Amino acid sequence: MPYAKHHKKEKERERSKRRNILRRKGYNLNSSHKGQKYNLNEKNPNWKGGITKLYVKARTSAEYFKWRFEVMKRDNFTCCFCHKVGGKLQVHHIKPFAQIIKENNIETFEQAKNCKELWEKDNVITLCLDCHRQTETYLKNTKKKEVK
Repeated sequence: MPYAKHHKKEKERERSKRRNILRRKGYNLNSSHKGQKYNLNEKNPNWKGGITKLYVKARTSAEYFKWRFEVMKRDNFTCCFCHKVGGKLQVHHIKPFAQIIKENNIETFEQAKNCKELWEKDNVITLCLDCHRQTETYLKNTKKKEVK
C-alpha cells in the first residue's frame, strides 16, 4: 500500500513538471484548446502594438506595491472608515490618481515614478473594499462608464 501511494505522488509530480514546462513554452493546457500554442504578442488578434496604459504600468510596478504596503502598515492594516482590521484592503487616493497624472502631464512610467505628488502618503488612506466602493471617486473614470 505505501508503495502505491508513493508511486502515485511521484507520477503527479512528474506530470506537474511537464505541465509547467509546456506553460512556459506558451502552450495552452485548458481542455477546450489542449496542446495549442497561445497567440503571443503580434499573433494575438487583440494586440495593440505593445502599449500598456500608464496607470496599469504604475499600479503593477514593484514600487507601487512597496508604497502601498507602507501606507497600509502606517494605517495598521485597518480601514480608516469602519476600523475593520485586515480583509480586502485597498489604498484610496483622496485626490484621484488619474487627476494627478493629468494635472502633471505625465506620459511615461519614468515621469510617474519621479512625480512626488503621485507618491505622497498624505493623499491616501487605507480602506476596506466595501468602504472604498462608497467613495465618490471609486472607479470614477473606468468601469462605471463602461457599465452604462
